[in-house]
Amino acid sequence: MARKLVGLMAEVPRLGALLLTCAFAAGCDPFPGPRVQNGYATDISVHVTYDDGTSNWTIWPPCRTVHLGAPHARVARVVIEADGRIAQEFSYEDIRHLIDDAKGDRTGLLAWVVDSTGIHLAPRDSCAERTPR
Repeated sequence: MARKLVGLMAEVPRLGALLLTCAFAAGCDPFPGPRVQNGYATDISVHVTYDDGTSNWTIWPPCRTVHLGAPHARVARVVIEADGRIAQEFSYEDIRHLIDDAKGDRTGLLAWVVDSTGIHLAPRDSCAERTPR
């Protein structure tokens, strides 16, 4: 038992170095994508297509805030449906502009709010104030 414990203790520095390397690499990952929030008073359907051809489809309730992005690929296109019709559509270029415009937000308190008027940068915590009860 003591030998196993000594052997395990010998591995701690190597595992610590590996963990530190992983944490550093994760910190150097590119910006995950724009933080987008459902500003509609109803659920919306969000279809995200990535540059590697994969896609994801989800339903967001009002005020849901999500980072669009994936570790394996870049977001190539986003289609948002509200009330059964396409309400918003964003190309790769649109998404790059959103990311560039939001890079100054180091607080993480802002989100791109998608609603019937379009898309605009706003504080994340203001959603409850905008959404009728």
